[in-house]
Amino acid sequence: HGKIPGAVAVAWVLRHPGVTAAIVGARAPGQFHEPATAAEWRLTPSEEAELTAFLEANPAKAWDD
Repeated sequence: HGKIPGAVAVAWVLRHPGVTAAIVGARAPGQFHEPATAAEWRLTPSEEAELTAFLEANPAKAWDD
């Protein structure tokens, strides 16, 4: 899609039916626009599968670890 990682992350979160909004943080106004466009496009099923496989193979560590 040629999108920045933040926009891909927002698109991945928004693909879940129970999610009605994604909270996006930005330090400057210009950092908000690109992730906000994630609502305008969708990841393909193969892209979703690739991201899910990566996340399952590389689980996030808890903050207190």
